[in-house]
Amino acid sequence: PQKLLIGESLNMTITVTNPGTGAATGIVVEEDVPPGLTHVAGTELEYEIGTLRPGESKRLELTLRADKAGIIKNTIVVRGDANLAAQHAIDIEVVAPQLQVGITGPKKRFLERSATYTLSVNNPGTAAARDVELVAYLPRGMKFVETDAQGQYDPQQHAVFWSLEEL
Repeated sequence: PQKLLIGESLNMTITVTNPGTGAATGIVVEEDVPPGLTHVAGTELEYEIGTLRPGESKRLELTLRADKAGIIKNTIVVRGDANLAAQHAIDIEVVAPQLQVGITGPKKRFLERSATYTLSVNNPGTAAARDVELVAYLPRGMKFVETDAQGQYDPQQHAVFWSLEEL
């Protein structure tokens, strides 16, 4: 895929083909895993194919994991004897949600006076945040009156809970 969510796996199929009329020998596939992607075996990967006869192809599977948001250029290099070389590069966009929360309201309240506080949550990231849970714990001495936006008050925890399917 050209777009990938952070934490997901990128499964690539690599096909190496010999379009020539003679055997290609000493074929090695090289992958320098770029920052933003990881592989369990490290950052410098090699796979030795050996010899490809004329018209022969070899398919390989490579799985990398996205661990940093941004545009990542991944290049696969194939080398062989007699100065054979080929490469293929792809751009992958790794997207990630990001949450920011804020609260506005009076800093001081006198006894028996009501106060209205507004909580805000936004996602300045590059992907949707799913199954977001927002909790506002009320300080001691504050009495809960009401909420909007489908918030649920839990008197045992003295907190208001909101559930957002997607943000």
